[in-house]
Amino acid sequence: MVTISYEIPHQFVWDVWEMDRKHKPQVRLPSTIYEAWLKEDPKDVDGGPIELTISDNPIDSNDVYFRARRVRTSKLPIQYAEKMMIYSRYTEYAGAMFHVGPQDPWDFMLAAHQLHTNGIFFDANGKKHGNVPHYHEWDYFLANPDGSPSKRNKVPSSLRIEMQAHELLDVFLNDYHFNDGRTNPISPPRKPKHWQERI
Repeated sequence: MVTISYEIPHQFVWDVWEMDRKHKPQVRLPSTIYEAWLKEDPKDVDGGPIELTISDNPIDSNDVYFRARRVRTSKLPIQYAEKMMIYSRYTEYAGAMFHVGPQDPWDFMLAAHQLHTNGIFFDANGKKHGNVPHYHEWDYFLANPDGSPSKRNKVPSSLRIEMQAHELLDVFLNDYHFNDGRTNPISPPRKPKHWQERI
């Protein structure tokens, strides 16, 4: 099961589907621009402090989401900067996931994944890891056959085993300089407002 939540203009949703339907290529950026964007401080997030909500009929406590938010940047070309957003996903195998990108949910430029349940992986420093929270960045040194960058895994000291979803999101926003205007850490997720207490 995959949970993806959006609250963005209809026209943007239509544009995303059109890009997918026509199989347009993914985002293309020189490495210098991408690395400058990673370091950009701050990357302002519209809509005020992000709060997580528990999904309807959640599979587990990690099945949470927040509505997609626009991310402001001065480091990217206008065609990407105008559609840059941060959004949440969930799968049974990766837990809570937080992605950043200008197009569709499968073409992200940066991500934080809560779990890694499909075996061992190596980070960008060659260190072996198991089921730990981690980040995904683009890797220009290991390009795909079509010339696009692959993904590199990052496990900085700010991440730790068995982090809750709200803890991972809080650290992710801080590590990559996203500013949503908050002054306090992100709270544990809330139940949706339409949930009713059962008698």
